[in-house]
Amino acid sequence: MATRATYTFKSDFGDKHIYIHWDGYPEGAAQYFQKMMEIREEQRQSLSDLRGGLTEQFIRANRGAEFTSHWEDHGDTEWHYEISGGSNATLKVIKFSYDDSGERMGQRRFEGPLTEFIGKYLQESNDHAN
Repeated sequence: MATRATYTFKSDFGDKHIYIHWDGYPEGAAQYFQKMMEIREEQRQSLSDLRGGLTEQFIRANRGAEFTSHWEDHGDTEWHYEISGGSNATLKVIKFSYDDSGERMGQRRFEGPLTEFIGKYLQESNDHAN
């Protein structure tokens, strides 16, 4: 089942928006972020390709990730992730739902260090797998 999510990477150079059709729930997003961090670490160790920031590393690491004009252009998004900063990135997570009249509402589900989110939700993902 598709769980659509958008990811906004905020930087001094402007915001970049990414859409992924699948696995946008927190455990899936934690896996996407973990893959991004692994690419980042590989680049850091090899010193061969340090181009790009977290946005580019996220795209390289995750099949199905695609740039989009703006996260709000995806009205069917169930989850939105907003990443700010570089090596000490912070994350804000919004879960969207609809009220009885069909109006879209967002509820903040997490705000804090990206590494804390990854640790928490990767652990939950592993707990469900066992």
